Amino acid sequence: MRNIRKIFRYIRFTPFDTSDDLGKRDERYRLALLATVANVFSTGLSMITVLITVPLTISYLGEERFGVWMTIASISGLLSFFDLGIGNGLVNRVVHANTSEEKHNLVFVITHGLFVLTLLAIIIGVLVFPLINYIPWELVIKLENSKNLPELRDTMIVFIVIFLASIPLNSLQKIYQGLQIAWKAHLIRGVGSIISLIAVYYLAVQHAGVPDLLVATFGIQTFFPLVMLFSLFRKKLCNPWIIREKKIVKESIQLVSAGGLFLILQIGGLFIWSVDSLILASTAGATSVAKLALIQRLFQFVFVPLAILNAPLWAAFADAKSRGDNLFIKNTLQKTIYWTFLGGLVGVVCLSFLAPIIFSHWMKGEVTITQKLVWSYGLLILLMAVGNSFAMFLNGVGEIKSQIFTVIFLCMIAGSLKYFWSLNYGLMGLIWASIISYLVAVLFPYLTFFRSKVTQHFR
Repeated sequence: MRNIRKIFRYIRFTPFDTSDDLGKRDERYRLALLATVANVFSTGLSMITVLITVPLTISYLGEERFGVWMTIASISGLLSFFDLGIGNGLVNRVVHANTSEEKHNLVFVITHGLFVLTLLAIIIGVLVFPLINYIPWELVIKLENSKNLPELRDTMIVFIVIFLASIPLNSLQKIYQGLQIAWKAHLIRGVGSIISLIAVYYLAVQHAGVPDLLVATFGIQTFFPLVMLFSLFRKKLCNPWIIREKKIVKESIQLVSAGGLFLILQIGGLFIWSVDSLILASTAGATSVAKLALIQRLFQFVFVPLAILNAPLWAAFADAKSRGDNLFIKNTLQKTIYWTFLGGLVGVVCLSFLAPIIFSHWMKGEVTITQKLVWSYGLLILLMAVGNSFAMFLNGVGEIKSQIFTVIFLCMIAGSLKYFWSLNYGLMGLIWASIISYLVAVLFPYLTFFRSKVTQHFR
């Protein structure tokens, strides 16, 4: 009961007095808890959207067209490295600018980051659009029915347009995260999810095609956060005229330098996880992608809530690091790892036992998924959840180089292992290739070689 009362004392909109170290710690926890509650609201709506859209759309789209939709939707994560890591680099840049209490510098960091990402999106668009009609999309996604090829091409064009817009727009949530007001960003995204749900329901009733469904989901989720940009203008935290200053060259170098390290992590992480759908699409076909997508959506009810709890800690760790509060870092990391593992274990076991019942009502016999696949993917999710919580600590304290080593090592092992195992054993082979690669390339190095790099932030 004491711990519960302690948690509830942080649920307040009034800031704590930050004149001493204790007040600063309380304020970090308050902002993190607000972000968590708002994220629960936002992500809960997104998950409800998934629950409703699957039975609404898979019945008339069919397994292959549904798999095409899921494959293309997953490509957005695969291509997120096109922001050159600047989006993630902005989090720590904004945190440090915010703690300096110099508003002019904070405005410059925010405005410059958005300017660079917008310019980057324009350059990529100019280079990509002339090539769209020459790309053999049928080689990217293996189709059994050639009649679906025209729709595939149309969907890819729609996707590219939305994706280019997402390069600068996705950074808005990173900026809010750095300002430690991520809870506002989550509330805005929650409203966007409601609009997206209404749009998908209407389109499903009309038996709309995959391009329209992509606009209703990925499109709305990308453009609705423009509300965050308007808020930054209203609070005078974004000023386009400020980019004319000579400081822009120096800031660009620092931003690209910080983003470059995160870029390596993004590319590695995307190669390891987001490429799964493409590997299956080319080795086992779109039907296997549909099964993977459905299992992923089942276990997002474990991974996503844990990620919600841990996400605000990135900015909290960064703030504590900039102020030299190592005690906060140590205590918070220990609690985070413990509760993430315990919560993940309980969630995975419960969902794995309930999976047959859930799938039978959810998909109505359209797709068959074995219990072996479910339990195997559950183990992978548990590893990913604990790894994600640890990554929030590493990102916050700026421990990037050790992550780069483990990611490169993981790519070397997972790349070939996933392809050949999925080619020979299908979806089950891909899942176990991911599990083994993660244990060897990530868990083992941090328990041995990089242990001192972790503990130095506790002293």
